[in-house]
Amino acid sequence: MFGFSARVERLSPWRRTAWGGALAVLCLAGLGVAATAGGLWALLLLPSGFFFLVACWMVAPWFHGLPDVWRRRGSGLTLVLYAMSVAGFILTVWRTAQTDAGAAAVLLAFLWPLHALYVAFEPTDFAWDRLRARLGRAVHLRVVMLWAGLAGVVWLANWAVQHSDKYRVLVLGATLTLTLAGVAASLKVYARFRKLCTALNRQTQSLLRSLEELEDAADDDRTKHRQSARRAWDTLHELVVTKADTGFSIAGVFVLPPAAVEELEQVVMTAVEADRGDEAVHRFAAQRLRAIQEACRGRIDAMA
Repeated sequence: MFGFSARVERLSPWRRTAWGGALAVLCLAGLGVAATAGGLWALLLLPSGFFFLVACWMVAPWFHGLPDVWRRRGSGLTLVLYAMSVAGFILTVWRTAQTDAGAAAVLLAFLWPLHALYVAFEPTDFAWDRLRARLGRAVHLRVVMLWAGLAGVVWLANWAVQHSDKYRVLVLGATLTLTLAGVAASLKVYARFRKLCTALNRQTQSLLRSLEELEDAADDDRTKHRQSARRAWDTLHELVVTKADTGFSIAGVFVLPPAAVEELEQVVMTAVEADRGDEAVHRFAAQRLRAIQEACRGRIDAMA
């Protein structure tokens, strides 16, 4: 993989873009076949999705050179692609169910772990404008995919005993148990999300207050207020690199993408080190911090 990366980076820009575009078209064709053909063709979903991400990486330098309006539209297409992939997967489940309900149930359950790939489709460009929608998508899709997985497991269990009444009571009990577990897990995801939004809002407000006090502080007190602002940033940094929808390290969506976190740290530290009266620097830092508060609006629960 590293050898492939080095070879791609040695290509001229137009060759890299051309090969990446051709690979993307091929992958989209594979996704279309997997969605419409059904059966074993559904196995094309994973490799097609993976190599499409490789194609996106190949055309990234060309893409980042486009005007902002086209970059915004283009980056949003990844969400459309994800929606099409899920829709195609569900269509495959429906087509498979006509001939093999057991295989269809397995495919439906597979949607849950497959959702771990979603983070690769979530746009990282224009992170501040998309922050509120980014957090909402992460949490709601996590719960929807959880229920898709549970529905697949319940469907598979009922299919396995459809010709035998011996285990129907056990399957009914397992269905009720899984349903209650799904409700509990869904409530836990949303409670965790509200708790995170509350902490984000609270710590962002604390950092804003620290920056305001620093701006108004006398020269002799500015060192102390700078230290206070740095400590407030340290706590906020822990929150913005937390995943909004899950506590697992291998899946989930960060509150802010890494590039936006680095930008925010630079903006805040510049405001902390700025001289008295540099209102433009403080105003820009406050603008970024209030964007976080706006994303948390309506999602705060002090009792969570």
